[in-house]
Amino acid sequence: MIEHEIIIWSLQDQGLPIAKADFESSLDNGSSCTSHRTMFYFSEYLYSSCFQVNERCSIRVRRRIQSEERKHATQQRLFQDRESIRWSNHVVEKVWPVFLEQIASQQLLLPII
Repeated sequence: MIEHEIIIWSLQDQGLPIAKADFESSLDNGSSCTSHRTMFYFSEYLYSSCFQVNERCSIRVRRRIQSEERKHATQQRLFQDRESIRWSNHVVEKVWPVFLEQIASQQLLLPII
């Protein structure tokens, strides 16, 4: 009983109006305390479930973004490779008739004939 009075005094010191009879009746009623615990555990379970769902969704979004970034980087690299191939093809088309055709025919075809 002394513990209850200490709790009542500490609640009153915090500025909470509480009557001694109300406090003791709430302590005597065990089902009320049990229902509060049940609600607390249920809300904690609900919170942890929501937290886990949020974590999974954020991981999926992060993976999706990383995949898109990798895909974009690969496409950029392929585009740059295509540009260098186009450039080298263009150079070969322009230079082949002027210089390389004579050199290739002299070094490859002349020994065969």
